[in-house]
Amino acid sequence: MHKSTPANFSLPRDGYIRFWRPEDALSMPGEKLSAAAFMQDGLTIMEIKGQMTGPFTVELPVAENRYWLVFQFIGTFLPPGGAPLEAGYYGLFQPGIGTKSFRFDTKHKIWALMLGIPDNGLDAMQIEWPLSFAGDGPAAVSSSHQQGLPIGYRQQEVLKKLQQLHQKPYSTAIKLQNALVEFMNILQADLQDAEKSTNLQQVALYHRAVEYIRKHYMDAGLSRDGIAEALYVSVRTLTRAFEGKSNNVISTIRMVRLHRARELLRGTDMTLEDIAFELHFADAKHLSKMYQKLFGRSPANDRREFPLLNDEN
Repeated sequence: MHKSTPANFSLPRDGYIRFWRPEDALSMPGEKLSAAAFMQDGLTIMEIKGQMTGPFTVELPVAENRYWLVFQFIGTFLPPGGAPLEAGYYGLFQPGIGTKSFRFDTKHKIWALMLGIPDNGLDAMQIEWPLSFAGDGPAAVSSSHQQGLPIGYRQQEVLKKLQQLHQKPYSTAIKLQNALVEFMNILQADLQDAEKSTNLQQVALYHRAVEYIRKHYMDAGLSRDGIAEALYVSVRTLTRAFEGKSNNVISTIRMVRLHRARELLRGTDMTLEDIAFELHFADAKHLSKMYQKLFGRSPANDRREFPLLNDEN
């Protein structure tokens, strides 16, 4: 995208994208602010990370992407014509009419990841994911969710896949496209859940409960009663917030712990017994049974299939 990298350009470090090349760097308004972008087959991925004080404008690297999927990790995204997108939220947005830039605001640090959607497939995407493109004006998210939706466990699983990517002449574009499809499916499902719910507070409570579980899954005493108490709701209200979801409160706790078990299997040399003890499973046999049920393979097979991840640690 850039033939040379001027001295005031720098690449984001320790972000979700690890394959940046020097020519991917973008000029930023602050010395401690870094950004890079990569475009292939009409899809653009862009990451901004660093330190800045106050609002600032970022020029988009291409004008061909009318819609952008924005993930705000730190700081605030200021979509034109819409409510601010705070840290921990994501959404689908458009630049302002006649512009190709976005604005951000932060008191200290900023971190955002953006996917520019190819215009050549936009008509088909609007048919497949109608709720995602239901908004009017620059903010594309449906009007009741212009503040975005929480970045949850499913989104983070796709983001982790992006961390594994390397720039390849052919396969990188396909993998980025696959990630975009996964993100759009999740966004559509989240919006469908919100539409079906007659009480948006229940949707908010569900996301708060999942976030609480993600933060406290290592607690041995984590329970439905304890979560309800921490969120200042009754157990019945908490249970109702999970109705219609693929997992209830208890199975969500178990799922989060199993995903952590997979990370430990692939990234450490801990024994299965030690992992089971750390994650509060009854024993290694119980962990293995639950692992097989969720992932379709045994812990031993998973560890054998990913030896490099263990070697790197």
